[in-house]
Amino acid sequence: MVDNALFGLAEAHGLVLCKPLAIALVLTGWKTYSASTKCVKVTPVNNLGCIAMPQPHIAAKTMSVKLDLDTRTRVENLAEARHRSAHWVMREAITQYVDREERREAFRQNTIKAWDEYQETGMHASAAEVDTWLASWGTENEVPAPACRK
Repeated sequence: MVDNALFGLAEAHGLVLCKPLAIALVLTGWKTYSASTKCVKVTPVNNLGCIAMPQPHIAAKTMSVKLDLDTRTRVENLAEARHRSAHWVMREAITQYVDREERREAFRQNTIKAWDEYQETGMHASAAEVDTWLASWGTENEVPAPACRK
């Protein structure tokens, strides 16, 4: 298909095109694209306001993942709705997942560190003191954080 070839060419050179714009470019004779061209300046030609946008060059290594038919269909439908490639949707989902899991792991490590510190020092604040402190937040009689003690 012509539009798939255009998407491949654009993606290979760091451009993102939405399908309506790509088809419009093909229909209007956008045939002068060359490998040396880094960015093509176009104006929106549809009511979606899609334009070609340069993307940062990212050194990447191909990995594969096996998806069941239902998940693959969902990814493809979402990609079409977002005017993005399925590749972009999967990359974005993986990036968000890894970011979230890294934050979760950092929180877990901080919790372990805090527990180890408590085991060594015995320094703590009681649950009742912390509850009183938190309950005072946003009131006129806000109290300071409880002091830690053994």
